[in-house]
Amino acid sequence: MLTVVLLRRCFLFLSGLSAVACGAGPVTASAQIAPIATATVAVQPRPDEPAAQEVEERLRRHFAQYEGASSFAFFEVDFAHRVERYLGLKDVAAAELARIAKEFYANKTQVSMVPKPGSVVVRHGGGRATATFVMTVRWHEEPPPAAAACGYLDDSMTWRPRSLIARHVEITARIGFDADGHIVTYEEGEVALPHLRVASRGDDLQAFSSLPTSPARLIEGDPTFVHVPNGTIVEDLGELFTCGLDQTEVDTVRKVRLNGRSMWLLAEWVYDTGHNFVGDTLLVPAR
Repeated sequence: MLTVVLLRRCFLFLSGLSAVACGAGPVTASAQIAPIATATVAVQPRPDEPAAQEVEERLRRHFAQYEGASSFAFFEVDFAHRVERYLGLKDVAAAELARIAKEFYANKTQVSMVPKPGSVVVRHGGGRATATFVMTVRWHEEPPPAAAACGYLDDSMTWRPRSLIARHVEITARIGFDADGHIVTYEEGEVALPHLRVASRGDDLQAFSSLPTSPARLIEGDPTFVHVPNGTIVEDLGELFTCGLDQTEVDTVRKVRLNGRSMWLLAEWVYDTGHNFVGDTLLVPAR
């Protein structure tokens, strides 16, 4: 049972949805796995050693199989029978990783995990190939069941069913293959966090630590509210919740980090007046 809990926490860490390391308590972003250097000089492979292009194709084929409906049985083909290291875990059975992966991705759609072309750097040694690369990660998932509202402070605004959270991040990763081409190690480094600027035309934006459970929570105030002044620079955590409210308005909130604290912040809104569309964009790329 303890192993299952640790593995579940590992997959949360892999997804970037949690700053909880495998088997550890909450940590700050600076205490996560150290960034993986991408400037490693590649060693010229022998004729029997895979070159970067071949390894990139292996990675592409492996991650292309990640999808919500997958059984993840391919883990038992692509990974070694015992995986030496998977994030914070050591000596893990590939079959166990497959089971937990299936559970983790079950509620996700439009999953896309793509190694960035040309980013793969391969080193060889001891009969192994170790690849460092950048990967673009995307998926959609439903918001938490308790969440019922977002956007402006209007008690009529509850999000429609099928409103989704979209995740889009770039991470660095390192993966090791044994002499037979099986994956024996997987580690993640830093997540790229683009900076955004609040462009609210002079007014503070109200941010909240989780998606609201009701419109009333927005109207009556909440102790977790943070007032974010115009011009504030925040880090984009790569999660976007586009919520259809009724037939007239769509609001988009984005998960950001400010002073080490994650929060949801209104990014843009569009309203159909019946005659035309009006709206505003409240988070823009920082220059």
